[in-house]
Amino acid sequence: MIKAFLFLFLFFINIQILSQIPDPVRFQLQDYDSSYTKSSILGLPNGDLLFFWVEGNNLNQARSTDSGQSWFEANVVASTSERFDSDNIISAKLDSNKIALIYRNENPPLYSIKFSQDNGQNWSAQIELPLGTNPFNKLLSTN
Repeated sequence: MIKAFLFLFLFFINIQILSQIPDPVRFQLQDYDSSYTKSSILGLPNGDLLFFWVEGNNLNQARSTDSGQSWFEANVVASTSERFDSDNIISAKLDSNKIALIYRNENPPLYSIKFSQDNGQNWSAQIELPLGTNPFNKLLSTN
C-alpha cells in the first residue's frame, strides 16, 4: 500500500514538473530539414546575440537584440564553392573589442579567420591558415 501511494505521489509530482517546462523554440530562420547543432553563438557587451551557422556553401550570421526571442534576417559572412567543415565554427569577443570568427574549409583544407570591429556589422577579408597552423596563435598576434 505504501509503495502504491509513493508511486502515485511521485507520478503526480513529475506531471506537475513536466507541465511547467515550456515547449522548445526553434531558431526562426532555421530550415526545418536542417540541424544547426554545429554552430556558434556569441553574446555581445550591448546585449545582442550573434548566431553563426553553415547552410549549404554559406556561413551565415543572424542577430538578436531581444535575448534570442526574434532574429534579424541572416547575412552571409563567407561562402565557398566547396563545403565548410561545420564542426569547426568558433566565435569570440577579443580584448581589443574585435570579434573573431574562425571556421574551417574542407577543400582546400584550411582554417579561415575574419574579424569585425563593429559588433558583426562588417567583416574583414578572410585570413587563410593552412591546417597544422594553430588559428589561436593568429588571434593572439592580432588582438
